[in-house]
Amino acid sequence: MKKIKFISLLLVAIGACFMCSCTANESFIYQGKEGICFTSASAHYAFGALPLNQQTIKVKVVLEKTGFVSAENKNYCLTIDTTQTNVRWGVEAEKPNLERVWKAGLWHDTLYINIKRDALSFEKTYRMVFHISNKCALPASVDELSAYTLTFNNQLEKPQWWTELSYWLGEYEPIKYQKYIEITGAMLTIEEVKDHQYEVLRTFKRVKQFFEDNPRDGILFPSVRWPV
Repeated sequence: MKKIKFISLLLVAIGACFMCSCTANESFIYQGKEGICFTSASAHYAFGALPLNQQTIKVKVVLEKTGFVSAENKNYCLTIDTTQTNVRWGVEAEKPNLERVWKAGLWHDTLYINIKRDALSFEKTYRMVFHISNKCALPASVDELSAYTLTFNNQLEKPQWWTELSYWLGEYEPIKYQKYIEITGAMLTIEEVKDHQYEVLRTFKRVKQFFEDNPRDGILFPSVRWPV
């Protein structure tokens, strides 16, 4: 009897805890501050190792609803921190629409930013800083996630193997290597250069031909005899 009584009391206690936990969660959902926030505070992208022909890149910035899901569409607004943003809109990136609509029934919304990679410098790191405006129907609800910093660059470090092939390739220019990556679909290792040098040079000869057919300022190859 004592054992049965103990088990009954234990089940009642577990049930009470479960009911309390549900009530706590529900009160958080319905009594919490309605608004929006970014799902993270920052992100960084390095485009240098992408193929040369990927010239426009679409980056996603995700926002999240807090409080409860709206039964109707609501407006929300973003602003750009011009003191910290160093992107030239219309040149290096397309300026997104900052007056936006949060569709009814959705927990998330996505801001898409088109970056014009062919306009990016190889030496510079770019930065955009967005803030959620409190002047529209959906204000910022989490202070730590009310701003979003996006940084990106087009840098591609000079690989160790470049010196071994510089007699044919000339001075290192990231754009030469990016064209090689476009043709082969992969970056090149020092082991591949040592084991398959002629095959690598055949591919770089195609790179050389591409820039002879499509000249770009400063992209030159030495006038030497190739072994392939």
